[in-house]
Amino acid sequence: MPSTKDKSRSREFDIIAFIEALKEVYDYFPEYKGKRIIPIFSSLSILLE
Repeated sequence: MPSTKDKSRSREFDIIAFIEALKEVYDYFPEYKGKRIIPIFSSLSILLE
């Protein structure tokens, strides 16, 4: 089982990747240029015991 530190590092990587992907939104959806993008990041973890 990964430690809490590993999980935290993973989430940090995911958030950084998410922010980087936002920079490309207008490349894929040019019709939204000039409109404000409101990014929402969510995470869900279900432990099966």
